Amino acid sequence: WNPDRFKQFCNRLADNQKTFLREIVGSPHGVMDTALRQKLGLSTNKAFGPIVTAISRHAKFVGVSLDDVLESKNVQLGTEWALEYKASPSFLRVAAEAGGIM
Repeated sequence: WNPDRFKQFCNRLADNQKTFLREIVGSPHGVMDTALRQKLGLSTNKAFGPIVTAISRHAKFVGVSLDDVLESKNVQLGTEWALEYKASPSFLRVAAEAGGIM
C-alpha cells in the first residue's frame, strides 16, 4: 500500500463498501457482524457477500489482495458464534496516512 494506491482504491468503492471499511478502520481491535449489519442496514451475514466481493475486486484492480485490506474470523461469545471483521495492519496504516476513507 501507498497513499496513491489507497486513494485509487477508495475512488472505486460504492457507499456501502466505504461504510463497511470505515467501520472496521474505526474499530482497530475488530467489529462484530451484528454491529456491521446494523450500521449497513443488513438483515443477514449473507448480505456481506456482495460487499466483501466488491472490495476484493477493487483491491485486485489496484494490485493488492483482500488480505491486505481486511481479515475475518469466527469468534465464540458465550454459547454463540459470531463473525469478527478487522482491518489489516497495513490498511490501517495507509488509511491514517491518506487521511481516512474518502
